[in-house]
Amino acid sequence: MIKRIAIFCLTIVLICLLPHEGNSCTTFSIHDKAGNTFYGWNFDWPNGSGQVQINQRGVEKTSFISVPEKAFTWTSKYGSISFNHIGREFPCGGMNEAGLVVGQMMHNVGTYPALDDRYGLEELQWVQYQLDVSATVEDVINSDKIIRVSYTSIAPLHFTVADAKGNFAIIEYLDGKMICHTGKKAVHNVLANSSYDFSLRYYKSMNEAAKMNISNPNGLITSADRFTKAAFMIETNKDKSVNTPEFAFDILKSVSQWGTQWSIVFDLKNRVIYYKTKANPNIRKLDFNSFNYSGSPERLYCNIDEENNGVKDFNRFAIAENYDLINSVWKTIGLLKYIPEDFKRAWAEYPDQVNSKTIRKFKSPATRKITDLLMKPGFTAAEPEIRRILAAKDEYYFTEPQLIDVGLMALDNNAMNTAIGMFKITIEIYPESWNAYCKMGEAYLKQGNTEQANASFEKAKELNPNGIIQRSAANMIFSILRGSDYNTAKSEIISIVNNEKDFSFSEQEFNALGYLLLEQKRANEAIEIFKIGTQKFPDSWNVFDSLGEAYMEAGNNTMAIESFEKSLKINPGNENATKLLKKLKNA
Repeated sequence: MIKRIAIFCLTIVLICLLPHEGNSCTTFSIHDKAGNTFYGWNFDWPNGSGQVQINQRGVEKTSFISVPEKAFTWTSKYGSISFNHIGREFPCGGMNEAGLVVGQMMHNVGTYPALDDRYGLEELQWVQYQLDVSATVEDVINSDKIIRVSYTSIAPLHFTVADAKGNFAIIEYLDGKMICHTGKKAVHNVLANSSYDFSLRYYKSMNEAAKMNISNPNGLITSADRFTKAAFMIETNKDKSVNTPEFAFDILKSVSQWGTQWSIVFDLKNRVIYYKTKANPNIRKLDFNSFNYSGSPERLYCNIDEENNGVKDFNRFAIAENYDLINSVWKTIGLLKYIPEDFKRAWAEYPDQVNSKTIRKFKSPATRKITDLLMKPGFTAAEPEIRRILAAKDEYYFTEPQLIDVGLMALDNNAMNTAIGMFKITIEIYPESWNAYCKMGEAYLKQGNTEQANASFEKAKELNPNGIIQRSAANMIFSILRGSDYNTAKSEIISIVNNEKDFSFSEQEFNALGYLLLEQKRANEAIEIFKIGTQKFPDSWNVFDSLGEAYMEAGNNTMAIESFEKSLKINPGNENATKLLKKLKNA
């Protein structure tokens, strides 16, 4: 179930800070006997909004850049069809008239090049640039001489590129350098989110039976497993007569996840695109040659979920609709909610200024760099660089809520020292931030340091005497259960549960606590915590589902069945409860 992510995969929260998130995508290419190349791409992301964009040739463009990059101007040689989720000119991927396809995937261990004499492009504009000017894989690789992905980019990505000649390349940025795997270096024309070399080692470490049995029963499958599954399917179907768009969709289905929003197959030689979305699972076909790419100002787009996608079904570009798409995505994704409105507006209006020589420059989001640092060495090693970033106010922007959110992500990820460190830095910059003191108190609670927790909460009350300062009930109980069992602390826990004046109650937090106890083989205590969840959130199918799993773990199948049935009564579409009920009743 998704709720288990709270315990086992909380690093996904950090991923969701950035416009890639869950962006745990998978790409590959296959060839048929006639020499056709098919490129498959799963786009995995918390938000399924997106548009299909028609991009013209012959358009002069000037880059949208952040301080301190210098502007760069080019003219598009090729028209293209792209798939965009944060606005026109910033595609996730697409195909151009020459039959070149570019796709991107999140790559958290990657590092873009430092500032140098080359021009820097934001990561998604780099994708559009390649669709505009490159005809082959070789063209893309050679562009590194003058163009690099800017270190000011928001999302750490790596890319795969395929061309109509059948060439394929994996492009990664490691230690600030472009690393390319092509030809014999690309043993498998597949990439997910882990570095290619790591993925290949993982593939080689598994026997055939293990590769064959990779599955995603809970809607989750790791990056290395997705790479291995796709590579194994391609390897075991070497007969090129089976390499068709249908087979490509079979591969995409085998590596799909709960967050797979788009599945796209490009036919590079015949210039045809097939795609389906989570919201509209019907496979639709786009004939690339039916559109005009002559440079007409009539820029076209359609909603990616629309059933009809003929030329007449496309709309003319409008800034308002472009802004609505950008806003619908950014407002739902972690720290992106705090991106300044003037930046968001400029991003949305950029397509109407694309050939302007006076494109405005913007500061980079400090939290992007900070979260990158925290995902690698940890807080102690990262602290000096974090402080340098926050001091460089001419280069980076940040707000009090943004910094608090970084601390909260660490708190949710049980990285207490990181959370406390971030809250302390926030307080140094914003000494009147009662909210930072309050959240720091929560971190101390989860750490088991009640003395410091109480001091932090008292300071929050001092700074906000007329406000309501509530402690997290789940965190308080978590702190108690660190040194005691449920039965011993029962009266104290009940007192907390009944005190809605001083404590706040979060369904997610209680669920996470219950699963943590299950991981510690404390099933009976987990049952009590999940019971509290059902009392506080009686209309939540998820808490009854969690309670059912805890009863199963404790061997009480009768109560497990009752809990799953209650969950299904609230949400008949709960597949987890349906599956486990069937298992229990057939036992």
